[in-house]
Amino acid sequence: MTSVRISLLISLAEKYSVTIINIVSTIIIARLLTPLEIGVYSVGLAFVAIAHTLRDFGVGNYLIQEKELTEDRIRTAAGVTLLLAWSLAAMLALGSGLIADIYNKPEMRSVLLILSLSFVIIPFSSPTLALLRRNMAFKALYQIRIISAIVHATVAVVLAWQGYSFASLAWASLAGVSTTAVIAAFHRPNKSIIWPNFVEWRHVASFGGKSSLDALVTQIGMNSIDLIAGRMLGFTAVGIFSRAQGLISMFSREFTNAVLQVALPAFASGHRAGVNLKEPYLKAIGTLTLFAWPFYAFLALMAFPIIRIMFGDQWDAAVPLVQILAVGGMASAIWSLCGQILLGMGRINELLKAQILLQSVRVVIVFAAANYSIIHVAVGQVIFYILTYFVFYHALKPLVRIGNRDVLRATWKSLMVTVTSSIVPAFALFYLNPGPGNLWTPLLIASCGMGTGWLAGIYLFKHEFGGEIINAYHAAMGKFGRAKT
Repeated sequence: MTSVRISLLISLAEKYSVTIINIVSTIIIARLLTPLEIGVYSVGLAFVAIAHTLRDFGVGNYLIQEKELTEDRIRTAAGVTLLLAWSLAAMLALGSGLIADIYNKPEMRSVLLILSLSFVIIPFSSPTLALLRRNMAFKALYQIRIISAIVHATVAVVLAWQGYSFASLAWASLAGVSTTAVIAAFHRPNKSIIWPNFVEWRHVASFGGKSSLDALVTQIGMNSIDLIAGRMLGFTAVGIFSRAQGLISMFSREFTNAVLQVALPAFASGHRAGVNLKEPYLKAIGTLTLFAWPFYAFLALMAFPIIRIMFGDQWDAAVPLVQILAVGGMASAIWSLCGQILLGMGRINELLKAQILLQSVRVVIVFAAANYSIIHVAVGQVIFYILTYFVFYHALKPLVRIGNRDVLRATWKSLMVTVTSSIVPAFALFYLNPGPGNLWTPLLIASCGMGTGWLAGIYLFKHEFGGEIINAYHAAMGKFGRAKT
């Protein structure tokens, strides 16, 4: 098994473990906090997420893709991170009152003040985490993120239970960041402290500035829903959308991000070695869509019982949003790795141009849709995801020679598997009629049917991932046999 495959398996194990932790804490918090409270936190977090992109300054991606990584360049990256993070912490704290006044919600100031403290702590861990990713040290990353997730979830639930309202989520975020910094210190390369300097600031800035601008533009577009809809439609609408988006994002956070963590250093390593990245990229999206499309299809079909069981009846308004956003999730799976291959090749200019165009369009779509309803905002996101496909592949085609036919060749089997995995869930929806008094039976039948249909589809259409399943089965049986003897 190659190092990339091992790294991917560890990364997936980490994400699935974090998913379980997050699901448990989310189910509990959804019953302790109202949509209004979630909405207030979501809008505050949107401002912090935008600031985080400036804080990073593309340093993480720089450390991963840099061909000639010297000690001075590592220290300069740490210095730039420290300077920007502490400056932004001060700016966010000073501006917290103004932001709270704009949204006419004084309580938002406390959320922003708490979250700004994370900027003081993050510089002590972010360079280390980037170097661990560059070296594909995913065992260490697994330990760091699992422990941090447990701390985050525990603090959030305990404080929400004690009546800290939306502030409980802010304190939980700070606790998770602090835990990450402490544990990352034990996994520093060579166990040495990364003392910051600015000797190579021009070299770091030449890549980091563009990467930071790309991330900033992307974050503004992503958080435009919270920022614009929060002002035009109210915090409750944003809270409902945030819950639906959170359920949809469960896959992108815990599976797609696991692939992205491995994809960027793998693409960067292949590019440095002069490898043609076309086939590795097509194989990656073939595998990604094999998992993504059945997941989103299942989520769209079983949205009501999932929402009702996980979060309770106060979140029923999120059901149609989940169904709409699931369609967008299926579209996004086709282009999710485009940014990683462009970064891995060092083509930050192409990525930046594409993101400026796309996120500008996204803001316009959100603003126009927010004049009507949160449902229109969700539909607008689907349109945006479809447009993103064409823009990204237009940028990628001259570099890797990938066209629409190549994408179809890489993903048609995943589409067929999605069909076979959706047969039983569709039956459960239309014939078992999930309702307030009939939740578990349709969901359990749909879940079992999805898994069986997924495996059957892989076998019937001979998807390439079937070989990985067989290898994993033989490896497990071999270990089981040795254990018995």
